[in-house]
Amino acid sequence: MKKDPRFSITPVGVIVLICAVILFSAGFFYLNHGLIILGSSIILMILMSIIFAVITLNSITPVRKVPRTLVCYDPCLVGLGITNNSSFLSMYSLKIKDVHNQISIDKPCYFFKVASLDTQITYYRHAFVQRGRIRFEGVWISTVFPFNLVKISRYYELMEEHLVWPEKDRSGLKINSRAISAVQDLDFSLKPFRPGDHMKFIHWSASFRSNRLMTRRSSRNQLQPVWLRIDNRIIPHPQGGYIRAFDNFEKVISITTGLAHELLSLGYEVGIITRSSYLTPVAGEKNYYRIQVFLSKIESGDGFFPKMSPDDFIINMEL
Repeated sequence: MKKDPRFSITPVGVIVLICAVILFSAGFFYLNHGLIILGSSIILMILMSIIFAVITLNSITPVRKVPRTLVCYDPCLVGLGITNNSSFLSMYSLKIKDVHNQISIDKPCYFFKVASLDTQITYYRHAFVQRGRIRFEGVWISTVFPFNLVKISRYYELMEEHLVWPEKDRSGLKINSRAISAVQDLDFSLKPFRPGDHMKFIHWSASFRSNRLMTRRSSRNQLQPVWLRIDNRIIPHPQGGYIRAFDNFEKVISITTGLAHELLSLGYEVGIITRSSYLTPVAGEKNYYRIQVFLSKIESGDGFFPKMSPDDFIINMEL
């Protein structure tokens, strides 16, 4: 992504240029050498502004610092800086703006002075409103030094890619509490009755509670993972088409993120199922980032859910 420098004259520069043209024209018309010299001097100032600005922009290198963790809707501080590569010139009056996904972010950072062979960094506050992969493509740097007559901007490529993790939804506590209660009430020493199981191993009280035949496992120490199933097929919403349907889908992702974290903190193994893809169950809060990465990359699509065992405990995530 390459962009040519932008040249623009400031309001002060417009007034000064008009005055210079008037003085130069009057001096030429009346053969007044003083007016010609004065008008020429002002025009020379404008040319010097352009020259100094070009030298400044050719002698600097941009720097960016992105937080290690980016969470959707969670404000963070992104650092932008400038390195002065000149060994004898200081740079003045610089403005820098970041570019995400081909969009220039209107949150500029300003630098009054950057000394020679020095690096300065400042930060702007930003909240990403969409989970998934974010691409930092470059920065725009502009200057009006030294006379505030001409503004010159230049685009610098500064490529980076990061993942924006989904937010942990805290408003779906009722949905989470029902799911967690269902997991905690589950006796992992039991499994659904399957043809071939001996009748004497049927657990009648558990069968009555679950409204289906349940049998005892051969091993009472086997711990069953909890699968969270997300239907990522987007269908039109009855009240607003695809936009509302996509918003509901993002809400389900956020609720799944919160529920997965709570189940991990309770000591359960948690896996994620979507159409045509899944995340192998993980345990421990230290592996929570794997769930966040997987949920960050989920996109809408058709397909079929992976075939699961009848013994697997699956929670359908929905609003």
